[in-house]
Amino acid sequence: MLEACAQLLEKREFERYVVHLFQQVRGDWSKVAPALERLEINIGSMPNSIFAAWLDSPQSGKDYVFIIFYDDDSGGVISAEYNRARLTRVAK
Repeated sequence: MLEACAQLLEKREFERYVVHLFQQVRGDWSKVAPALERLEINIGSMPNSIFAAWLDSPQSGKDYVFIIFYDDDSGGVISAEYNRARLTRVAK
């Protein structure tokens, strides 16, 4: 799970997922696997127990956010700080 979730944030070819995630309400959890299927993103095996949410960074205003992935089966959590402003600039 950790590697697949990290790839969603690291590889430009998967930025469509990050854009989709930012369209969700801040702090609301959403299942990752169904979103990947709708967006036709093939990242390999993604368990249906993985959820994601995002929050504004407490130190960086709205330019940076934290993206959190949670595995409901194992209780595992990973998070990463993400430059949302860069993604907004690239999308224009």
